[in-house]
Amino acid sequence: MPSRTQPPHPYVVQEDRLASLVGSGMLDETQEPALDRWTRLGSSLLSAPICLLSMVDRDRQYFKSQVGLPAEVAQTRETPLSHSFCQHVVAEQGPLVVSDARQDLRVRDNGAVRDLGVIAYAGQPVTTSDGHTLGSFCVIDSKPRSWSAAELALLEDLAVGLTTEIELRVALRRSLAVHDELAANQRQTREILDTAHDAFISMGENGRIVDWNPQAEATFGWSSAEAIGRDLADTISPPVHRAAHRRGMAHYLSTGEGPALMQRLELSALHRDGREFPLELTISAQPAAEGCRFHAFARDVTERRAAERAKDEFTSMVSHELRTPLTSIRGSLGLLESGLLGPLSEKGQRMVEIAVENTDRLVRLINDILDLERVDSGAIDLNPQPCDAAGLIQQAVQGLDQFAAQAQVEIVTEETTAVVLADSDRVIQTLTNLISNAVKFSSAGSTVRLSCAQRDDEVLFKVSDQGRGIPAEKLELIFERFQQVDASDSREKGGTGLGLAICRMIVERHGGRIWVESSPAGSVFSFALPTASNAASSPEGLPGRPSILVCDNDAAVVEVVGKMLEQHGFRAIGAQSGRQALELATIEQPDAILLDLLMPAVSGEKTAAALAKRDETRDIPVVILSVLSASEAGKDAGARFFDWVEKPIDETALFHALERAIRSRPTRSTSSS
Repeated sequence: MPSRTQPPHPYVVQEDRLASLVGSGMLDETQEPALDRWTRLGSSLLSAPICLLSMVDRDRQYFKSQVGLPAEVAQTRETPLSHSFCQHVVAEQGPLVVSDARQDLRVRDNGAVRDLGVIAYAGQPVTTSDGHTLGSFCVIDSKPRSWSAAELALLEDLAVGLTTEIELRVALRRSLAVHDELAANQRQTREILDTAHDAFISMGENGRIVDWNPQAEATFGWSSAEAIGRDLADTISPPVHRAAHRRGMAHYLSTGEGPALMQRLELSALHRDGREFPLELTISAQPAAEGCRFHAFARDVTERRAAERAKDEFTSMVSHELRTPLTSIRGSLGLLESGLLGPLSEKGQRMVEIAVENTDRLVRLINDILDLERVDSGAIDLNPQPCDAAGLIQQAVQGLDQFAAQAQVEIVTEETTAVVLADSDRVIQTLTNLISNAVKFSSAGSTVRLSCAQRDDEVLFKVSDQGRGIPAEKLELIFERFQQVDASDSREKGGTGLGLAICRMIVERHGGRIWVESSPAGSVFSFALPTASNAASSPEGLPGRPSILVCDNDAAVVEVVGKMLEQHGFRAIGAQSGRQALELATIEQPDAILLDLLMPAVSGEKTAAALAKRDETRDIPVVILSVLSASEAGKDAGARFFDWVEKPIDETALFHALERAIRSRPTRSTSSS
């Protein structure tokens, strides 16, 4: 039997229920005329002096609406749970009917009987659609009363109607909250776009501009009012590029294919004053109510390109203007140090040694800068060949034997039979950098270990040391330019802070990856390169420089695939229609043709058939590059062509198909132009 001091029922204080109650807004103190109509109606229809809409909170009941309460209670609109019959309705999640509270064991000790004169009570639960009972809709009498079945049914109907209204109010409240949040997000997004340092442009699928931020105004010279509604291609694209822009957009809208989307692109853009300038941009596509929307963030990179030219000029100056005098300085100091020009005092000898050390350090710095710039700019051409990994390691170690002996560090190598596809000189340079770093940061008597093993389609090199380790926050930074674990390392160890940056660029140019793992007990530098079995992914072993005709009506696909081919040593020839492909195939005589199947006007299938009818082109193997699989293209579709590669492109599959296609042709002079 509940009493005044008995704790509330567990369901009453359940956090989910209380959260639903708070979220409903039914605990706020705002007077609600619409709800007051329900309590007046309940009191009138059931001839009850008191009618309440009571919300049962953690330690109180709050009267959201009431009729007939004593003035002091009506003013506060709440009582503690010790004076609440409604808490029983919530606890049981069902109706409570009391004819005479003084005789009812469930409520006779309730404070409301003594202090408020509650004798008869009938209450129905107010339960929302999420299953939580928030309170009770009830009628009260101050004298004993037997509630009839008709009265209880009427009370239940009123409670259902009231609950429906509460649900609608809660839904409206939530909808308004979502609307307010959405409006706030839109304002925040607008503020971000309006203050962004990049131009933001949005375009509908009709090609017309729908958004144009202040930076776009500054970048292109058109005000927002002038730009919105204009055709984007006519506004910012030079005339020579407009047709390709429209073809690319039409291709995406018809096929969903967009190779240029979410890529960092650099294009030539048009200013309002007619001048062209380099533009870096990233494009995304999003569905919208009125169709597809294309969004782009763009940046004028004119100043960056000027800075890069200045950097190149500086690099050239360093190469010619500094290295020549340094050679003379170093040679002269070497002669002084060797004693060939006469004996020096002990102090003079030491000064010369210091000068030699610092000159050597300066020469290394200049060489590293030049190496870094050459790799970064692509001035160094890689020549990947199948290489014996053990031989590469051996050559790198031999060049550092004396250095390691002076540091009293032992270099231990593990046997390996792995064969890697790489430019041997550049891999030796990478290994030399990593091993010399390991020796430099190892204490006398410690060991540097080298291992190499094949892992799936990669060859994994590891250089392990027993040095001081690298702090976790430095593990990524050390591959950046001029980064040292400790600022004093440059002076004490003689490094330039560029060696690891050069290693990363060389490895990444090979299509590999490099990383470091470290602990206070030492560090392990690892890098992975393609195995020689991946040679099918490049034209190595093929005569000359194979030429590939790429035919796709999407200009972006032709450009992206062409660059991919060029990076792997092929010569790419672009065509954007079947007719153009026929003309170029006859003139250029490519080693193989990559052909899109779904092209307007002359389809890929019709183009292939026309190629097969001509004496000049019938022997050129055709590899289909299509969003469709061979089975989706129709019966025996795959058998009508040399090979079939699906979009998006798997590079390994693509280059394997091209190598097979080229090798299938009769012996011929392969293009090398």
